[in-house]
Amino acid sequence: TGVITSAAAQLHQLEGEERVQIHALAILLAEPPESLEPELTQPRALPLSPPSLPVGLPADLIRRRPDVREAERKLAAANAEIGVQTANLYPKLDLIGLASFASTSLGNLFSAANLTSAALGMASEPLFDAGKSRAAIRAAREGAIQADLAWRKTVLVSLRDVEDALARYRSEQERQLQLTQAVGATQNSLAIARDQYQVGLVTFANVYSAELAEMNARDQLVQSQAAAATDLVSLYKALGGGWSA
Repeated sequence: TGVITSAAAQLHQLEGEERVQIHALAILLAEPPESLEPELTQPRALPLSPPSLPVGLPADLIRRRPDVREAERKLAAANAEIGVQTANLYPKLDLIGLASFASTSLGNLFSAANLTSAALGMASEPLFDAGKSRAAIRAAREGAIQADLAWRKTVLVSLRDVEDALARYRSEQERQLQLTQAVGATQNSLAIARDQYQVGLVTFANVYSAELAEMNARDQLVQSQAAAATDLVSLYKALGGGWSA
């Protein structure tokens, strides 16, 4: 009786946590907190894990991650800034072509004699700035170095996320195999205990113990399946999504 009461109390706790998570999902979808309860509170089986994962996940898969793409763009912008600051060291020359028309008669307005042209050139050269332009170039180069370091760090963190999620997922899969065998063994033990109880060889306490062991084994297996599904989501997130097994 005590075991049943304890299990019932734990069930209420899990149901409360379930609704909290459903409310969080609804908020992420910009919906009222209780809007997803009718759909997600219905009992259903856990999603099946894919039969296999990509072997030797290539590093370029992480490029679809938003943080890696952001770091790449910042690095590209920092490198481009070096060219912009370097160009400011040199003079700039702009040529403008002009055409003018002069005539006292509309009929002769567009004649060759009345068409004059001129080319104007405007040059601008940086004045003495006490090394300000060269300092800006050095600052731009330092910014590019910092952006490169930030990009490298982002890539390394991304690779770590992938390897961690993959390690947890594979470890949980191996644990599932062992737990599946454990469930089978406890089910056999329960069947034997019931048969023995039917013929009077053991008391019902033996059956009760076997049922408890079988229930605990199945509970651990379900928890392992849930953990594997969570690890798979973490792996999908670490890769930036978009791959399929």
